[in-house]
Amino acid sequence: MAEKKRKDISDQIIALAAMKAVLSTEGVSEMVDTGDTMSFSKLLGLESGLLKGIKIQKAGEGLEVDVALNVKFGTPIPQTAWNIQENVRNRIEAFADTPVVKVDVHIAGVTR
Repeated sequence: MAEKKRKDISDQIIALAAMKAVLSTEGVSEMVDTGDTMSFSKLLGLESGLLKGIKIQKAGEGLEVDVALNVKFGTPIPQTAWNIQENVRNRIEAFADTPVVKVDVHIAGVTR
């Protein structure tokens, strides 16, 4: 069996892919910076908070992803969280050719 090699893609680019996956999920209002998730925008010196609410960590042979967000009022939270996990996992694995071992979803609030 051929060994898969990880594409050399920065964590910031992987975080951007994760953010796009989250924001494309129905019911998601916005990403939020809770303090628990590292804001790559702050690390890059960007004021806009472009990648707030995303934390990427290497874990063994894969990645662990934490996302923090608000959902729209009336959104079924358990189903939305499941959809976010699947969307993030699928997008990162397809984009970076790296397994995602865990996606933690933190719902910070509900918006109208």
